[in-house]
Amino acid sequence: MAFFINRRGFHSYAVVLAICEVVGHSTLAVMFLGWASGFHYYILCLVPLLFFSKDITKTGKVILNILFCVIYIVLRYYASENSAIVTLNTKTLNVFDNYNIIVTFSSLSFLAYYYCMAVEKAHNKLRRANKKLEILADTDPLTGLLNRRKIVEEINKNIVEFKSTGKSFVLIMADIDNFKSFNDKYGHNCGDLVVTTSGAIMKSQLINEGIISRWGGEEFLILLPSCNIEGGKELAEKLRKSVQDTTVIYKDTRVSITMTFGVCSYISNINIEEAIGNADKALYEGKRKGRNCVVA
Repeated sequence: MAFFINRRGFHSYAVVLAICEVVGHSTLAVMFLGWASGFHYYILCLVPLLFFSKDITKTGKVILNILFCVIYIVLRYYASENSAIVTLNTKTLNVFDNYNIIVTFSSLSFLAYYYCMAVEKAHNKLRRANKKLEILADTDPLTGLLNRRKIVEEINKNIVEFKSTGKSFVLIMADIDNFKSFNDKYGHNCGDLVVTTSGAIMKSQLINEGIISRWGGEEFLILLPSCNIEGGKELAEKLRKSVQDTTVIYKDTRVSITMTFGVCSYISNINIEEAIGNADKALYEGKRKGRNCVVA
């Protein structure tokens, strides 16, 4: 009955009815067949089952468990002071007792298994949620590239490695030329499209070679681990040409993009701000020279 009520969505009533059924069945069985029949074991199964219910408050669960304990003790006392209404031989009582032990162990095993599965499911759900939060915390929402916080973290790792192994790395600061004109002429949606397209082009060219991030606005900061200044200049030129050769279509209008790149190799005895500042200086030197170029 409790099963069918639960299927209809009346979970609270189903829990109450199930408790009443188990307690009532155990009580009557002990009164009629005696304590040795083992039907009192079923009351013990209610203890873990009760704590799985979401429809009973914590206080209610504590009160009910105390009540189960009282019922169990009273039943035991009753059975010790009174003879069973139906007298069974020892062999039959042992059959009932062993059967009820098997059912009780099976029920407790199922509840333990269900609990383990519920914990594992919750753990996996939490792990997936944490992974999503980690991605959101490390990613620029517009471009899907790494954000400023994450690229700084990666640069710091390379600085630590440089100090221990001497392995050089390169930073590239890239900026979209005349970006304000896209916003002024075509609107901010066009500007966003230019930013996302430029980022996607550079990311596709950097597979297994470097890490790209959106530094802010129309600026990108690229980290090239295990790279020297010549390799950095060569890759920056490759990126510049790739962007220059791409045409963006915005509302049936062809929009051309160019970018300027500032390249610097990390040297000893400078901090991360100075390293990024050197790449920034090279970038603005490129802007001064006329844009759409690479300066190291």
